[in-house]
Amino acid sequence: TYNGESDAFISKLSPDGQNLIFSTYFGGLKSENYCLTKTDNLDNIYLAGTTSSLNLPVKDGYSMVFNGGSEDVFLSKFTPAGDTLISSTYFGGSELDYIRGLDIDSANCVYVAGVTGSPNLTFQYSINRSPLGEGDVFLIKFEPELQSIVFGTYWGGMYLEDCSDLLVLDDGNAFITGYSYSP
Repeated sequence: TYNGESDAFISKLSPDGQNLIFSTYFGGLKSENYCLTKTDNLDNIYLAGTTSSLNLPVKDGYSMVFNGGSEDVFLSKFTPAGDTLISSTYFGGSELDYIRGLDIDSANCVYVAGVTGSPNLTFQYSINRSPLGEGDVFLIKFEPELQSIVFGTYWGGMYLEDCSDLLVLDDGNAFITGYSYSP
């Protein structure tokens, strides 16, 4: 059911585009936007986006609470039929965090890239554990059940960077692309 100012949705159409197989809303009392979706090699559906909702339906995920700022990233995993939420998590820090890319590797690990102004994102294994400028790109690799982070990092320079896309190859190498205002 529709819950807030704006909700995410997932709709699955038949290959010929003639039939709606399923459609569902996902959200809390505020806004969900910038939504992306991918499937893993088991046909589970991953929905990721940006949220300002404090009451998003989270389940068995890395973070069960909104982390602050005006928006956090959310990442949710549904069954192939789209009727059951398997796991769902928030990710973010004390400032604005938003998503720009979502991809899944051959081991079903989930990669999320975006932009953050948060100085306090938590990364256990990373190239850069601290922000580098006024707005940085982040890259996170979650294990398939979304309960833990395999690695994460800030990426940027002295000024603002923005992420435009994310691509993960079968071997797990990740490409992020975007633009930078840093010399």
